[in-house]
Amino acid sequence: MKKKVSILLSMIAVLVFLTGCGATKESSYSYDDELLKQTSELIITQLLPNVTEESLTQVQKMDEFAFQSQLYNSGIPMTPQVYLESANGWIQAQEECGAYLDHGDYSIEVEKDIVKLTTAAQFKDRSANITFTYDDKSYLQSVTVSADYSMGEILKKAILNTLLGMGTVFLVLIFISIIISLLKYVPDLLAGKRKTREQKVEEIEQRAASVPENSEPAAVIAEKSEDMADTVLVAVIAAAIASAEEISPQSFVVRSIKRRPENKW
Repeated sequence: MKKKVSILLSMIAVLVFLTGCGATKESSYSYDDELLKQTSELIITQLLPNVTEESLTQVQKMDEFAFQSQLYNSGIPMTPQVYLESANGWIQAQEECGAYLDHGDYSIEVEKDIVKLTTAAQFKDRSANITFTYDDKSYLQSVTVSADYSMGEILKKAILNTLLGMGTVFLVLIFISIIISLLKYVPDLLAGKRKTREQKVEEIEQRAASVPENSEPAAVIAEKSEDMADTVLVAVIAAAIASAEEISPQSFVVRSIKRRPENKW
C-alpha cells in the first residue's frame, strides 16, 4: 500500500514539474503591451489615414535605406515592405468599408513568438476588425482589416457567386452545343468539294471527247505549213536558175537548199 502511495505521489510531482516547465516556457516571451498599444495607435491614427495612392507611388520611388531611416526616426518599428503591404491593404479596406472613423480598445493574443493586437473599428459604411501582428522583437509584421458583413450580405454574395458560376457553366454548355449542331454540315461541305472536283474532271473529259478524231494536232499542222513554205521556195529558186541559164525548169531537179554561213545577203 505504501509503495502505491509513493508511486502516485511521484507521478503527481512529475506532472507538476512538467506543468511548471511548460508555463515557464510559454511565459519566457516577454513584451511590453503598452508599447505595442502605443505603436498600434500611432499607426492607425497618424500613419495609415494619410496614405494615398500618390503617396505610395512616391514612397516606391524612394531609396529603401532612406525610407527605413524615416520609419526608424518616426518610432515606427516596421520595414518598408511591411509598410507598403499595410498601406495597400488600408486603401483596399477604405474602398470596401468607407473612410475610417474611430476604434475601440485593444485585445492582446500571444501565439508562440508573435503578438496580435485586435481592435473593433468603425468605418463610414461598415464596421471592421483591425489586427496588428508583431514579432518577438516588437516589429510590426502585418496589418489586416476584416470587414463585418451581415448575414443578408453574406447570403447575397453567396447567391451572386453561385449564379455567376452557374451562368458561366451554362454559357460554355451552350457554346459546345452550338459547335456540335454545326458538325452535321461538315459532310455536306466535303461532299460539295468532291462534286466540284468531279464536275471539273467531267468538263475536261467532255472537251476532250468533243474534239474530232480526224483533227490533226497543232504540231502536225505547223510541220505541214513549213513543208509548204519549203516547196514554194524550191519552185522560186528553180525558176530563177532556169531563167538565168535559159533552160527549162524540168531539165533539172533541186534536191536540197542550204544556206551558206558566209552569206551576207
